[in-house]
Amino acid sequence: MKKLWSFVLLLCLFLGNMQLLTAKQTDSPQQGENDYHAIDYEVQKPNISRQLYRSALPTSYDDRKQHEVTSIKNQNPYGDCWAFSAKAAAETNLLKSGFVKDPKAIDLSELQFAYRFYNRLNDPLGNTAGDANHSTSNGKLDFLDNGGNNWTSAFALSQWISPTDEDNAPYTHDDTSMLADIKKANAYRPTYVMKDAVFLPDDDITSIKQAILNYGSVSAGIAVEKMSVYAKYFYDGSKRFDHAVTIVGYDDTVSKNKFSLKPKHDGAWIVKNSWGTHANDAGYFYLSYDQPVNAVVAYQYMAKDTYENNYFYDGSAALSEYTTSGNMTVANVFEVQKGTSVSPEYVEAVSLALSGADTDYEVEVYTNLKDKQDPYSGSKALSTPVKGYRKYAGIYTIPLTHHVCVKPHTYYAVVVTCKNHYGDTTGLYVAENKDYGWINFTEQIQPGQSFLYINHDWHDMANANACFRLKAFTIQHHYDMAKAKVKLSATSYIYDGKAHSPSLTLTYGTTTLRNGKDYKLTYHNNVKAGTASVHIESTNAHASSKDVTYKILPRAIYAKSIHVDAIPSKTYTGSAQKPLPLLNYGTTRLKNGIDYTLSYKNNIKAGTAQLIINGKGNYGGRLTKNFSIHKRKLTSVSSKPLATRTYTGSAQKPLPLLKDGSVTLKNGRDYTLSYTHNVNPGIAKVIAKGKGNYTGSKTVSFTIAKRKVSTLKLSHITDRVYNGCAQKPIPRLTSGKTLLKNGIHYTLTYKNNVTPGTATVKITGKGNYTGSMTKTFKIKKRNITTVTMSKLKDRSYTGKAIQPNVTLTYGKTVLKKNRDYTLQYGTNKTCGKATLKIVGKGGYGGSMCKTFTIVPKQPTNLHLNTTKHKAVNVSYKKAAGASGIQIAYCRKGSKHWNYNQTSRNCYQLHTLSSGKPYQIKVRSYVTTAKVRHYGSWGKVQLVKIQ
Repeated sequence: MKKLWSFVLLLCLFLGNMQLLTAKQTDSPQQGENDYHAIDYEVQKPNISRQLYRSALPTSYDDRKQHEVTSIKNQNPYGDCWAFSAKAAAETNLLKSGFVKDPKAIDLSELQFAYRFYNRLNDPLGNTAGDANHSTSNGKLDFLDNGGNNWTSAFALSQWISPTDEDNAPYTHDDTSMLADIKKANAYRPTYVMKDAVFLPDDDITSIKQAILNYGSVSAGIAVEKMSVYAKYFYDGSKRFDHAVTIVGYDDTVSKNKFSLKPKHDGAWIVKNSWGTHANDAGYFYLSYDQPVNAVVAYQYMAKDTYENNYFYDGSAALSEYTTSGNMTVANVFEVQKGTSVSPEYVEAVSLALSGADTDYEVEVYTNLKDKQDPYSGSKALSTPVKGYRKYAGIYTIPLTHHVCVKPHTYYAVVVTCKNHYGDTTGLYVAENKDYGWINFTEQIQPGQSFLYINHDWHDMANANACFRLKAFTIQHHYDMAKAKVKLSATSYIYDGKAHSPSLTLTYGTTTLRNGKDYKLTYHNNVKAGTASVHIESTNAHASSKDVTYKILPRAIYAKSIHVDAIPSKTYTGSAQKPLPLLNYGTTRLKNGIDYTLSYKNNIKAGTAQLIINGKGNYGGRLTKNFSIHKRKLTSVSSKPLATRTYTGSAQKPLPLLKDGSVTLKNGRDYTLSYTHNVNPGIAKVIAKGKGNYTGSKTVSFTIAKRKVSTLKLSHITDRVYNGCAQKPIPRLTSGKTLLKNGIHYTLTYKNNVTPGTATVKITGKGNYTGSMTKTFKIKKRNITTVTMSKLKDRSYTGKAIQPNVTLTYGKTVLKKNRDYTLQYGTNKTCGKATLKIVGKGGYGGSMCKTFTIVPKQPTNLHLNTTKHKAVNVSYKKAAGASGIQIAYCRKGSKHWNYNQTSRNCYQLHTLSSGKPYQIKVRSYVTTAKVRHYGSWGKVQLVKIQ
C-alpha cells in the first residue's frame, strides 16, 4: 500500500509539472500551400542573452557574400516550406563548417525529409517500433501538403533519418516516379547527421544574429498571408505564422522607410525563400526586425560516420517538456544491440534535449546493469561526470571524455543531472502521444526505458506515458588492430628506386584476417631509404588501426651497380679543386646533395688529391676516388709591369706581382727570383723560377734610369766671406751612404762668386747621374775689424788737427784707401785722446775706431839748482797745452825712480841724500777727463846734492 501511495504521489507531481502544448494552424494563399504550423510554445530566454554579444556584432552579415548559400529552390506546388527551410539551413551550415567547399556541390533532398518525417521506419536498433508522426489529411502526397514545424523537424532530424542528396530523391512533379525514388532512399543512411539544434527565443534579435554568425543561418516561421510574391521588403506585424523560411543574414542599416507598411525600427533580416528565383528579389527579401518570427532553430551538422549507432526511444516528434524548479536527474536504459565479444561497442557521446536555458548538466554512464529498472545498479564508467553548460534550449551532442565499452546484450544507462545556472526553472524535452489536430504523434513507450530520479529512487516514465529525449551514440570496433599480430613477408629491402610493399599475415587471436574484407592496407614511405610503414586499418566505419614498420636500407655508394666516371686531372689554381663526379645507378643519374655528399682531401696543392663520396638519403657508405693536381706553368700566370727604377749604385731587386687568376703568388713558396743587369742604368731582368705548385720560369724586364742629381741629398752650402778671390765651395752630394765625387759623378760651374752678394753653383750630372740643379750661397762682406792694421803711434801736440794714415792688410793683400775703406778723424787738436774711425768699403764692411794720444811737447827752459838743504829746485817753462810736468828722480845707479807732479813752474825735490848724485828727468802732461796723458821724457840730467 505504501509503494502504491508513493507512486500515485509521484504521478501527481509529474503531471503537475508536465506542460501540454496545443497547435495553431493558419493557411496562406501564396505560392503553393505553405502549411507551416505554429505551436503555442515560448522558448525560455537566457538571463544575459541580450548583453553578451551586443558590442561585438558587426552591423551586417550576408551568407551570399561568404559563398555559404546554395541556389534558390521552388517548393511549388506543395506546402512543404518547413522541409525546404530545414534543408537550406543544413546546406548553409555544411558550407560554413567546411564540410563542403563549393555551394554548387551540395543539394539536399527536401522530398526525402518530408516523406520520412511522416513515413518513419523503426530505427536500425529496433528501439522505436510503432513510433509515428501521423498526418491527419488523406492522400498519397499528404506528407507534402500537411505542413510542419521547425521544432518538430529538429526532433526528427536528431534520429538521423535525413538529410540525403537530392539525386537520391529528386523533387519533381511526377507523383509516381517521385514516390518510387523516395521509397528507395533509406531513412537511416543520411549524407550528414545533425549534431546540434539550437532553439532561440523568437524576440531575441541579438541571439539570432549571433546564431547566424556561428551556424550560417536559422530556420524561422513567419506570417506571409499579406506578402506579395514580388515583395523585396516586407513587414505587416502579423503573428499568423504560416510559412517557414531560412534567415541567412541581417543588415542594421536597412531603413524602415523602405517598407510599404513602416515598422518602428530600422534593420532587417536577409531571408532566403523557397518560391523560386522569380519571386521576391531573385528569391531573397528583407524582413523587418519588427516582424514577429516563430520557432527559430539553428543547426550544426557533423560527418555521417562520426558515430555508428544511435540509441534512442523518442521516435515521434511532438513538442513536450518536463520542468522542475530545482535539480533534475533522469536516465535512459539501453540494451546493447551491436558488437561482439571480440569487437564490442563503445559509447562515444550522448544527446540531450534541453528545454531550459542557462542549463548546467552532468552526464554519467553506468554499464553492466544488474537491474535494468535501476540505472545506478551498474558500474560507473566515467571517473568524473562530463560537465557543461548550455545557454540556449535545444538538442546537443555531448562527447564523452573517453570511450565507454559496453558488452553485447548487456544493459547500460545514460544518466543526466540538470539544473538552471541561475536557479530558475529546469526543463528537458520528452516524447509522448500528442494530437495537434493537423498531426498526431504516437509514442510506443515501454517500461524499463526512461526514468526520473525523485526522493532517492528511480521512477519509470512509462507510468507517465512519456520518455526523455536522451540518446547514446556508439561506435563498434570489429577488430582492435592494436591487438592483432602481424608477420611481414620481408622486414628490410635494399633501395632500388621502386616501391616495396611486403605482403603480410594478420591474425587476431586464432583468426587469420582477410585483406580487403577485414582490413585494408596503405603503404607509406616505401620507396626511399628509411623507415617505411604499412598502415593496417579495420574496415568498419570507426576503424582501429595499426602501423608496422620495416626498413628500406640505403644502397651502398661503392656497390658495383653504381658506376662512377673517371675524374679528370686538374691544374693547380691556388683554390680548392672540387671536381663533380658523375654517378649512375642503372639509367638513373644520382644527384649531389640528394643522393650523396662530397668532401675532399689534399685538394689544393699539386699532387694526388682525394674525392670522398658519402652516401646520403637512399645511398649509404663511402667511396674514395683519387685525382691529380698538376703543377701550374709560370708562363700561364699574369705579371704586372714593373715600375722603372732609379739608379742607386746598388743592385736593384724589385719583386714582381705574379697572379694566378685572383690568387697572388708568393715569393719563396711559389717561385724563386734571380736578376741580371740590375745595377747600372739600362734594361734589367728579373727571372722567376717555379717552385712548389708551379713549374717553368717567367722573365719580367724593368728599366733602371739615371738618377737625377736633384734627388740627391745635398748638404747645405755655407755662406762665404769676401776674400778678394773667386769662392768655389765644393757641395757634399750623397746617394744613400755613397759620397759622390766631383768630376766623376757631377761637374760644377760657378757664377758671381767673387764679390759680396748671391753666388750660384750649378751641379750637372755625369756618368750614372743626369740633370742639373742650381744652388746659391752668400758671399758676405768681410768685416773691417778682421784686417791687420799698422801700429798707431802717439802724436805730439801741434795746435792743428792731427790725421795720421794707417796701413791695413788682409793676408798679403794691402787694402787700398777709398777702395777698401775710408778714414774718419775726430777734432784731434788738443792734447789728450784723439780718434780715428776706419769704415769698410767695397768688399769690406763694418767699421772700427782707433785712438791715439796727442801729447804735449817737452817743457823748455829746464833748470836744476841744488840747495844747502839737501834739495834741488826744478824750474821750467810749460809746453803749450800742458797741464804740468812729471819729475822722475833716483840715485845714480838705482833702478827705482821716484815720481812727483807739479803744475807750477818751479818745484823742489827735498830730503835727498847729501853728497850723492841723482838722476833727474821730466816730461809734460795734460789732464783731460781726469786722465793724465804724458809726453815723452826729456833727457836725463845728473846733479849732485850738497
